[in-house]
Amino acid sequence: MDLGLRGKRILIAGASKGIGRSLVETFYAEGCRVAYCARNEALLNQVMQSLNATKDNMLPYALDVQDTATFELMIKQTVSRWGGIDCFIWNISAQSSSWSTGFKVDIESCVNCMDLIIPFLRATQGGSVVAVASRVASIGIPNNKPYAALKAALVHYMASLSQELVGEGIRVNCVSPSEVMSEGSVWARLREDEPEKYQRALKRSPLGRMATPEEIAQAVAFLASPAASYISGVNLQVDAGGHQAVNY
Repeated sequence: MDLGLRGKRILIAGASKGIGRSLVETFYAEGCRVAYCARNEALLNQVMQSLNATKDNMLPYALDVQDTATFELMIKQTVSRWGGIDCFIWNISAQSSSWSTGFKVDIESCVNCMDLIIPFLRATQGGSVVAVASRVASIGIPNNKPYAALKAALVHYMASLSQELVGEGIRVNCVSPSEVMSEGSVWARLREDEPEKYQRALKRSPLGRMATPEEIAQAVAFLASPAASYISGVNLQVDAGGHQAVNY
């Protein structure tokens, strides 16, 4: 199946490791030009080098999305080089137990970045946005209430944006993964340090395993693509069927 992504200009916020790195790799494999940012310049460059990419089709930016002036410069430099932006992917989270830190990074930064990029998506006359949220947005987690509540806020914000922008041809969706295993992740550390707790987490999955970053990235790529041209306002649960609520 051709997703229709070849030649599309993608901007990814949060793309140095885990799901973020897989997002870069997936969109690049689909023939996209990819601009991506994170705070760690060395990791950003590793992604580019591993794909043997050039700045004709890949632009890494080392920045903190809380610095809106630097993020705006990233957008303008990307548009200057490639002529526009077709898709924006938000994959940023402080993963913090602090309400103030989580809000500033997960919500306030997202809103600020969206305000900056929406005019450029309007200019493409048919752009798309996908935010990576989390399954905990709909179920809650007792030991990290800020993370769960702020992911729920992100899903609601994106749903509201969808209603605001879909009439202009801009689609907005979310992908909410359950547990994702990647190198250096909290689950990788748990597997080594607390194997019993890790095994309990595995049992929560109907498939008996955690998702891979590639599986999440492929779901994001589909929703971002022209193949999903009639889908907007969706929060896609990528959790092997672990979310058992029925949505009518």
